[in-house]
Amino acid sequence: MKGARHFACRAFVAFKNNLMHYERDFNEQENEEDFYSQITFLIKENKQSWQSYGVVVAFGSGAFSIIAALICNLIAVVLTAGNEIHFFKRASFIFFALFLPLMMSGAHFLDLLEEKYFNF
Repeated sequence: MKGARHFACRAFVAFKNNLMHYERDFNEQENEEDFYSQITFLIKENKQSWQSYGVVVAFGSGAFSIIAALICNLIAVVLTAGNEIHFFKRASFIFFALFLPLMMSGAHFLDLLEEKYFNF
């Protein structure tokens, strides 16, 4: 009888650990989705603040710069001769170089917005 009780206890502990493992995975996945909703919530709550404008402008400009860089690079690959190829290669490099500072400034503005909202 003692062996059966010991086995049942071990099975229950293993079941509980598996349940906690799945619950932790679910909460991590929920937090990843919650990150984007938290950003939109912060921007909607502080529509008139300069930090919100900074977040939107910086992240929007960063997205635009990477798309423009890819388009300029594609045009430079399609054009094989002429002076225009040098212009598109330079423009592509400039847009690629602007991407990281724009995203970093957007993250900085988002940090300022979180600090303003959560620290009153």
